[in-house]
Amino acid sequence: MSSPPDIDLIPQFMEGCAGSLFTLRTQPRGRPAKGGILYLHPYGEEMHKSRRMAALQARRFAAAGWSVLQFDLYGSGDSEGDAGDARWAIWRDDALAMTERLRQSSDGPIVLWGLRLGASLAVDAAQQRDDVRALLLWQPVLNGEQYLTHLLRLKLAGDLVKAGKSAASTQDLRKALSAGESLEIAGNRLSPELADAMTEFRLSAHSPKAPVHWMEMDMSGRTGLSPAGQQAILTTALGRMKHPESSDQAMPGPLPLGGRACGEGCGPTGRFSNAVSRIIQHWQTAGVAVTGRVLACPDFWQSQEIQECPALVDASLQAMQAVAA
Repeated sequence: MSSPPDIDLIPQFMEGCAGSLFTLRTQPRGRPAKGGILYLHPYGEEMHKSRRMAALQARRFAAAGWSVLQFDLYGSGDSEGDAGDARWAIWRDDALAMTERLRQSSDGPIVLWGLRLGASLAVDAAQQRDDVRALLLWQPVLNGEQYLTHLLRLKLAGDLVKAGKSAASTQDLRKALSAGESLEIAGNRLSPELADAMTEFRLSAHSPKAPVHWMEMDMSGRTGLSPAGQQAILTTALGRMKHPESSDQAMPGPLPLGGRACGEGCGPTGRFSNAVSRIIQHWQTAGVAVTGRVLACPDFWQSQEIQECPALVDASLQAMQAVAA
């Protein structure tokens, strides 16, 4: 992937709370940035699958004048630490430290942007600061306990492929975690401590201080299946599940968000699931400004092949233009 001539890519190692972290700043060349965006990546294999989309989006943001800071969470990618040493509190503290670095280098608005578990982490981190202008959430994890179940099913599926059978169940794996045993899931060691933090996380328990731009991906309209029908197929296919925490039927009709219907740029259904809608409505009742889009996109963070979604890149850029206005 070549770099556009009007942006700079600056790789650097920075000291984090528990070790050195690999960072990549993508910024406009020869002109001051209009603001800073911190990206928080998803967990495990989802991080690798989504790197291309994150890079494409970061370069579009930089071309539009934003300074984007990406970093590998402790125990992930090229940062220090083993995957089994990763802790939610370390990730959150590192996210806050990186946010402060963005604040010191930019006079414009600061935005936290995350995908899947990274989006959930962004919501958690943003509650600790009063200077975050907006949150950009890509398919956030809603329920950490159900997300952990998703990971455990991935392990069972992987064991089945490797050995031809799986002697355990998700209940057995939870017992192993409770006994202090780490689990190897798709090449990443999951510690009991991180599993506990995931289990306790509920997006609905957080009330963002900043406006939220929520992007959901939905391929159900392209398959001709209902959301529930598509969910059943994905669940059967070795745990390829989309939002196991939000698998109930979609709500009839588009959900108005922040005074706007989903409308333009939405996917074929233009509808959020009940689980997503409940959280958004809860936030709006608490006074949080939320806008959202449901886009016809592949689940690029877990697809077999590396995939892109130009509609998501365009919608996210449009959301950030509103933040900078």
